[in-house]
Amino acid sequence: MFPSLVFDVQPNPALMREIGIRSIIMQNRNLHAGWHEGRPDTGISAIIREYFMKRLFIAACFLFCFTAYAAHAELGDRHSEKAGGFSLQAPKGWQFREFPGMKYQIAFGPASNSFRPNINFVDEAYDGTLKGYVDANQAALNKMFVQFTLIKRGTFVTTNGMRGERLVTTSLQQKNLLRQIFYFFADVNGKYLVVTCSALATGGEALDSVFDESIKSFDIIKQ
Repeated sequence: MFPSLVFDVQPNPALMREIGIRSIIMQNRNLHAGWHEGRPDTGISAIIREYFMKRLFIAACFLFCFTAYAAHAELGDRHSEKAGGFSLQAPKGWQFREFPGMKYQIAFGPASNSFRPNINFVDEAYDGTLKGYVDANQAALNKMFVQFTLIKRGTFVTTNGMRGERLVTTSLQQKNLLRQIFYFFADVNGKYLVVTCSALATGGEALDSVFDESIKSFDIIKQ
């Protein structure tokens, strides 16, 4: 899971998964601190270097007001990440932009009271099954996040028939209770891909269908 690392001994896969999730959480806290104030956090690059330049993400912005979103989301133009070999449509009006230390661009929704909903992406190599990958991530999230609650876990199918898994969770971060949805996909050009969508837990359920409609548009770019 850390292809850039050099070990004198064979790493323990379970330990490496925990380290990976720990680095996600550390990055999440710093991203939240920066985005809450409407600016990038200057500590992100240092954290990424400290955790061996692992290209991880976690959504870390909150939505303050959900009433602007319809139950059935209208989607914007298709956005392609050629380096990752995938594309999708974010909700209409959302903007993709680069963020320091992130491999892929992040989709940001409209800001309200300094909070932004967002959609982030990460991919990595993994030699197990999709179920095993999701099990490992769920266990690590449960261990590392404060007040972590799994609301729902189930199968997710995109419009083009690609099957994955979907976790709906809440957890306490930066003194705010977040509602986050994790979408897991296997064999995206030889890697596992996780898409994470976040909102403030209070009222955050209103964005579930918006996120689902967007991720249903996920498609693989043939390389």
